[in-house]
Order: sequence, then C-alpha cells, then structure tokens
Amino acid sequence: MTERASQSPRRKKMYTVAKEIGLTREERVELARYLLRRDLSSWSELDEDQEARILDAMEGWLLIETLNAMRPPA
Repeated sequence: MTERASQSPRRKKMYTVAKEIGLTREERVELARYLLRRDLSSWSELDEDQEARILDAMEGWLLIETLNAMRPPA
C-alpha cells in the first residue's frame, strides 16, 4: 500500500485544502511550524490532534476568503 493510500481521511482533506489554497510543500510545513510552535520537516510527523488544528486553521482561512470575495464593493 502506498503512503498516500494509507493516509487518514483527515490527512487527505488537509492536502486537498492546502492545494485549494495554493500552498507549496514548504509553505505547508512552515504553516504547521507556526501553528504548532514546533520544529518539523514534514506533515507525516503530525499526530491526529495536530492535523485537526492545522485543518481547522486552513478551513477557517478559506471560509473568510470566500466571505470576503462575496462582499459587495464598499
């Protein structure tokens, strides 16, 4: 089984949202370092709670961007 195939649904969703946002691999890792305040070199080092925190942050940002795009001009 490949690493991608063995990923949890949450991890797959993290990659999907990161791709929607347009984050590079380096930006994904930097985001995780910032949010979790720890050094890491890959998302594969994350546990389930950390994955949830990162996914919540990305989805929140995406929601705010969507709402801002729908806002009528001032």
